Amino acid sequence: MDEQMQGLLALYALGGLTKDEQQEVEAFLARHPEAEAELREMQWAVAALADTAPPVAPSAQMEEALMARVTADAEARQPVKPVALQPLRPPKVSWAERLRVFLTPPVWGTAVAIALFTLIFAALLWQNRAASYEQQLTAQADTIQLLQQANEELATAVADAAQENASLQTQLETLRQERDTAQMQASMLADEKEELAGQTAVLQNENETLAAQLVAAEALAETLQADLDAANEVLALFASPDVQIVSLPGTENQPQAVGQLVFDPNTNVSLLLVDGMENLSPGQVYQVLLIREDGHDTAETFAVDVQGQRALIVHSLTPMNTFTAVGVSIEPEGGSPQRTGDIILLGELLGF
Repeated sequence: MDEQMQGLLALYALGGLTKDEQQEVEAFLARHPEAEAELREMQWAVAALADTAPPVAPSAQMEEALMARVTADAEARQPVKPVALQPLRPPKVSWAERLRVFLTPPVWGTAVAIALFTLIFAALLWQNRAASYEQQLTAQADTIQLLQQANEELATAVADAAQENASLQTQLETLRQERDTAQMQASMLADEKEELAGQTAVLQNENETLAAQLVAAEALAETLQADLDAANEVLALFASPDVQIVSLPGTENQPQAVGQLVFDPNTNVSLLLVDGMENLSPGQVYQVLLIREDGHDTAETFAVDVQGQRALIVHSLTPMNTFTAVGVSIEPEGGSPQRTGDIILLGELLGF
């Protein structure tokens, strides 16, 4: 498309052509249907101009210059007859009519009209893009605020767990000391076995009780240590500057179910939060699916509480940016190396 026809298209969108020029443009569009897309973009920009640009009153100098150009153009088109005229006051012309004359090809030419339309079109595009950026920044600020709040709550939970662990360690040491004391007493009373047989039996029972308490305390300490390790992993995840959150909507099998995955694309650890999931029959568990373009990996298995909720730390063999989607399926108890049951949650990982 040559420059002249492009200028006529711009003026056609603005409504600034003569009837013959309009017919010329319409004939060109009939021969070149591919130019209709460019014309539609120009018409869209002209239609949006009234809503995006606030009206600006022209200055006195602008009005005077515009009227001088209109008068000069009229004199150039029609020969002036040497007739003596009485001085007349220039008629009032609306600003819209002056703008229309200002945009017609005889006043400014095709190149200026194209340049003006291009500036208007670019201004609209930049204004829409700025609004989109502002919305994205607002959404990111809200997300950061939520993550900071969650980070503070996790820090508090970790501190409480550490304090409780220290208390349990103290109790465990006390129980060990009591056990050692009981064993020493049992050794000393061995010589008085015949006389103190009843007391020895009591002490043996007490020793067994203390040993059972020790085993229980050690198991509890291991559980608390595992919880502390998990809390540290979650804390590190939320502290990462690259942390991401994606939604996992429920499928047709459980449409009320919903999940969220918090992850760092560059690490192998993520946090899965689920809600609204059904309690499964005995012998069944939920299992996390990490889906790639060429297949999938299966990860941790889990069950939900009576409200259908669960928070679970997920570990993958490769960083999360190697996967395209994450899902949850129903599998036999103990899990399965390949998916065998229905998929309940499924969400895509995009843009990494």
